[in-house]
Amino acid sequence: MEEHYATIAYIQLKHNIHIPLEWPIQGIEGIVLFLAEKIIMEPDPPPCFLEIQNIPTKIVRRITRSGFINIFQKIRHEELIGAYRCDLVLSIDGRLIKIGIVGGHHICSKFLVANYASVPWDVLTISLHKLTPRFENTTLQSSNGNSLALRRSKLQSSKLTSKNAIALLLIVIAILGLTVALFSLYLRIIVKI
Repeated sequence: MEEHYATIAYIQLKHNIHIPLEWPIQGIEGIVLFLAEKIIMEPDPPPCFLEIQNIPTKIVRRITRSGFINIFQKIRHEELIGAYRCDLVLSIDGRLIKIGIVGGHHICSKFLVANYASVPWDVLTISLHKLTPRFENTTLQSSNGNSLALRRSKLQSSKLTSKNAIALLLIVIAILGLTVALFSLYLRIIVKI
């Protein structure tokens, strides 16, 4: 009699969130869970993808008897072409972990800022760019001198230059930082009352 075993391709991050087994998330489980929940909870989201260490995924919802399961299903890189991409490179215990959020321009900016404000680790580089069929490799220098080779795409069909993207990103960070400060002030006032 022949025995058949299923290949385990996904692991459970939370009771209703499954991620690829290949994602190297040791040490960053909290931030991956934070991003996954943000993507899942987006009302009427444009297509949004999450990529960790060059393994891209899209969210797929499966209905079960007890509710539903959100699976970050692996996809091909070609499915990401034409979307904006936000890269965040973290240093965890001497390892460099690259997290990419791919979706609409505003989605990337929102996730990046929320993510950056809550990350307790050393954020080495942040980049925002649009994916096109052709890309080039460039090396970015981090503040502590480590060299990182990151994939950056050419902005062929977009008038958004890298300087404009950085300026826009800084404005969004400032606005969201102010919003967080006002919200925390509001909460302090409510608690005192």
